Amino acid sequence: MLERDFGIKLPKGKFSIEGKFLFFYTGEDLPLAGTRGLHIGLLEDNGFRPTLDACQLAAKGFIDVDEKEAKRWMCGLDLEKEAKGNFVILRFGRYILGPGKPRSGRILNNLPKNRRLPLNYMD
Repeated sequence: MLERDFGIKLPKGKFSIEGKFLFFYTGEDLPLAGTRGLHIGLLEDNGFRPTLDACQLAAKGFIDVDEKEAKRWMCGLDLEKEAKGNFVILRFGRYILGPGKPRSGRILNNLPKNRRLPLNYMD
């Protein structure tokens, strides 16, 4: 799914699944408890949702937005925009804004709350 949907090509390594969280690492297997590696996505019922970190590695699956839409997105708001697929990656110019979920003519915002800008930034 990573390569097919988003063009993400990872180096030789291993995947680790902790619940619905998917991690990737290139190191050796060590008898350590807990998660290890780069958190690259969530396994959901309707597909794979990439994290913002995985989006930085993508080569396709982008929806380009203008400056006004980029500001709305970065403030945590959904966009009124058509898109296909289970998840898409929003991009403004050369900047990757993050993953979104297309639904009925909208793209639902999946930007983590701790990365959102205040709403007054849109002014």
